[in-house]
Amino acid sequence: TLRSVQGAALNTPLGVHAPRLNRHAPRALMELALSSVNALFILAVFLLVAAGALISGHDHISPIVALAIASYAAAALSINYVRAYLFSYLRAGTVTAVDLTFVIISSLAVLLALFAPEHATLARIFGLLAAGSFAGAAVGLILSRKRLRLTLKPRRLARYMGPWRDARWALAGVGISSVQTRAHALIVGSALGPEAFAILAAGNILYGPIRMLLVAWSKITRPYLARAIGRDQIAKVGETNRLSFVALGLGFLAVFSGLYLFWTPIEGFIYGEKYADMRIVVALSSEERR
Repeated sequence: TLRSVQGAALNTPLGVHAPRLNRHAPRALMELALSSVNALFILAVFLLVAAGALISGHDHISPIVALAIASYAAAALSINYVRAYLFSYLRAGTVTAVDLTFVIISSLAVLLALFAPEHATLARIFGLLAAGSFAGAAVGLILSRKRLRLTLKPRRLARYMGPWRDARWALAGVGISSVQTRAHALIVGSALGPEAFAILAAGNILYGPIRMLLVAWSKITRPYLARAIGRDQIAKVGETNRLSFVALGLGFLAVFSGLYLFWTPIEGFIYGEKYADMRIVVALSSEERR
């Protein structure tokens, strides 16, 4: 997906390379290069999505709708980058304000669809979602009192080549991971039909907390470790790694213990009679999560 590409090529270097630079000026130049490349990436996505929507041939896609869809894609990438930028400064509280702003404004789209469906056009829905993302990103920058500077100077943009040597491998990893996680969907869906794949997808639902735990923990520890390495604070690196293993281990233990102890009510509440005897599917899905 576009977010995965952005995460590998831009957000990860922002959280790893930039915090390792101890002095303000080198870090500012690195952030300038990353933010500028990110802006060019978002602009390209905006233009491609808008053009793709217009030439799709759907009757409901007018130029206004295409613009709204493209704005939504650009806004989603913008707020994603701002989150990564704030996490690189360990501003988790500000990220929470960003997410709350997005939820409050974008929830208007849900309310519009539920209570005034006659006014819930595609342009308005995507427009509200885009507004929520842009507003969240703006709130994050305002609260953190930081601004993302941009440049088109080739000499400044060339600084991205340093992180790119690592980012290209991360991009390859994104491609391989996408194949690994989606191959079974293609194979099972093609061979056995969508109902068979629905069973596998249902088995993955219960592992949402684990994914959230891993993502949330990595958002904080990645820039923290990068900063510690940049300052030669090897003891902090070891301490953080040990804490990570303990915290993640306890998190996994809590999730799997909860599934084991409360499986009967969980199975009845989530799966009911539609998916009978999901124990084996859920167990196999846990192996996939590894």
